[in-house]
Amino acid sequence: TQLMILVPGGAGYIFTEGPDTLTTISDSDFTANGNPLSVRFIDGYFCCTTDLKKFTISALNNGTSWDALDFGSAESSPDGVAVPVVHKNELYIGGERTIEGFTNVANGADFPFTRSGLFVDKGIVAPFSVVNTPDAFFWLGAGEREGPSILAMSGGQAIKVSTQAIDQILQRLNQSEIESVYGFGYAQAGHYFVGFTLPDTTVVYDLTTERWHEI
Repeated sequence: TQLMILVPGGAGYIFTEGPDTLTTISDSDFTANGNPLSVRFIDGYFCCTTDLKKFTISALNNGTSWDALDFGSAESSPDGVAVPVVHKNELYIGGERTIEGFTNVANGADFPFTRSGLFVDKGIVAPFSVVNTPDAFFWLGAGEREGPSILAMSGGQAIKVSTQAIDQILQRLNQSEIESVYGFGYAQAGHYFVGFTLPDTTVVYDLTTERWHEI
């Protein structure tokens, strides 16, 4: 019955159904671990990444209530935390150059998410590029000392799906343009597509044929 609306680095709001209300998150602990940048929902919690390289969670089933002690961090690598990703009810914390997996161990009053052991040496360079599909999630990412490319997380591994031609387009973008890339997905005529809107074009990947096209 709750929907969280987040202004990255700014205010957060909770929309509640029946009766419809929009409430500003006024709990001071909401920003105790940094200004929230991105949000996902998992197992009854709203999970936010912050500008202090941490991720925080709301109270169970209540996005207006936060505890300053309910936070975690991706510790396998010192890169900054960029965005949370939820795929098949598993939590991934994406950094600038790495992604780390977390599992809900439901340990009562303690912080419920602990490291799962999954670690991928590819990060998320465009926080709004992540696209969930039934079998994988896709994003614009890069590893240490690597140029940007389109990647897919499948079977616990980051698989490169962009072609050399698309990589060349991506490598011509500056930092601000890379961070603004937006991802989306849709199904049509028995095919599933993931697309990425760039400053001057949109490239789309057909998961069935494994081919790219521009629109």
